Amino acid sequence: MQINFNSSSAPLVSVIIPTYNHGQFIAKAIESVLCQSYNDLELIVVDNYSEDNTRQVVQTCKDNRIQYFRFRNKGIIAASRNYGVSQSKGEVIAFLDSDDEWVKDKLKKQIKHLFCEGISCVCSNFSPIGDVNLWRNHLKFRDGESFQDFSYNEIVFNNPVINSSAMMFRDTYVKLDGLDEDPDFIAIEDWDLWLRAGKMGNIRILSEPLVNYRIHDNNRRDKRGVHLRSFTLFKKHQTLGYLDEDLMRAANGNRYLLLGKACLDVNDWHGIKYYTKALEYSKGFHNKLRAVVGIILFSFPKNIRRKIINVLQRVSLVIQREIYYKW
Repeated sequence: MQINFNSSSAPLVSVIIPTYNHGQFIAKAIESVLCQSYNDLELIVVDNYSEDNTRQVVQTCKDNRIQYFRFRNKGIIAASRNYGVSQSKGEVIAFLDSDDEWVKDKLKKQIKHLFCEGISCVCSNFSPIGDVNLWRNHLKFRDGESFQDFSYNEIVFNNPVINSSAMMFRDTYVKLDGLDEDPDFIAIEDWDLWLRAGKMGNIRILSEPLVNYRIHDNNRRDKRGVHLRSFTLFKKHQTLGYLDEDLMRAANGNRYLLLGKACLDVNDWHGIKYYTKALEYSKGFHNKLRAVVGIILFSFPKNIRRKIINVLQRVSLVIQREIYYKW
């Protein structure tokens, strides 16, 4: 479908920004939306009763495309996003976290891909801002590769989507019943949504970084709880009929590996149990080797273990780059 961006046929995009105590960031987030080269948009800010100057900052942004709502989400950010969508009028929904920013042509470059056959959601690569020293590569693209399409069976192993880059048709969001507001899905509710969207079509991620994604020190937070909740997500998708026995087993094996690593990072000896399960469930020599190495690492003192992990990570990165560029 050809879109004439200068005509009334261009779809209205509803941009949803949930926020809480981000007064120091939200002005730039809002500005990055209002300055888009794609003008047919509305901006819905959903404030979880911030205790800083967020409300005052939003109210100083004078633009009739902005709607500001206060909504108590009780710690469930999915509820704020769903509420924002419920107040929207656009044919297309796009999300932006209040500490991130968009580049000027973000919407214009993404929306045309949304009309491609077999695509349920369009996202993009990102540029890190904030504590950039904590940044780790998110996705790798080959030279000249403008996008990658991800299927359900790929997304189930790792979530490739930066939430602030995602956009989809409102009808798709409604058919999917939006984000799951169950507390068991905190911090993985977006992954669950992309997986369900992956059953309707591929998730397309553009190689161009169209989002400035803020890296915080809490990006390095203890991830054991998140990984444990992932097993609840898998059970949900098995109940939905999306995960057969083989895929379920492989997904569990991958998650046990990540859980073992999260335990290793905080010196939690339960990690040995999870690495053992990863050894049982994982497919492929590489993942089984990772599980064995993880178990062995627990036998070293924490300070020595950290040095070994740093060396292994550097070696692994070099090997990955060699394989990637040769491929």
